Amino acid sequence: VAAIVVSVGGTILMLDSNTMNPTGYATKSGTGYVNLSVASSLSITLEDANITFGTCDTSGANGEDISLDSGVSNETLNNSRCDYTSNWDATDGDWIEVRNDGNLNANVTVKADVNSTAFFNGGAGGSSYQFYTEDHPSLGGCAAGVHAETAFTTANTEYAACDSLSAVLNEDRFRFFINATLKPDVTSTDNLVTLTFTAYEV
Repeated sequence: VAAIVVSVGGTILMLDSNTMNPTGYATKSGTGYVNLSVASSLSITLEDANITFGTCDTSGANGEDISLDSGVSNETLNNSRCDYTSNWDATDGDWIEVRNDGNLNANVTVKADVNSTAFFNGGAGGSSYQFYTEDHPSLGGCAAGVHAETAFTTANTEYAACDSLSAVLNEDRFRFFINATLKPDVTSTDNLVTLTFTAYEV
């Protein structure tokens, strides 16, 4: 006999006379799973956290208002002596750089502990400082926009600095600058403005 086919209860066995090994095993499928969770992270960091204008002597202002701008390179508008003769020494200016190091786009605000006029002492009516922001020139940044010159009208109040700062690597940062207008009779002794940057999920 070359082969015997036996059918019992729906099971079919094929017996070969040479090997006598059963063939046609019944099969059953199974389901496996792979689970991967990614946590959301809302976070910013300051790559460069200081703007330093240096010591300013208004005696050389000749009675004129003095303008300082931390974002101006190689010009006297960022001078540290307030006499229009010194500058950032051939650098590109000075700024605070904010980077998104989370994985969510972020709206970033900034607040100052001193308002734009209270920082200056003496007969300084009209002296003030304000901020503006720009995308990083190669790694920016603020998908929905940066902000033009804005005064800190009220201390400890948040102002928009960057809208929808990207979380994508190498597209994730912006720069924060300060400019100031000083009256020639302004006085200020080693005053410091403390800035607080805060991120909110878009």
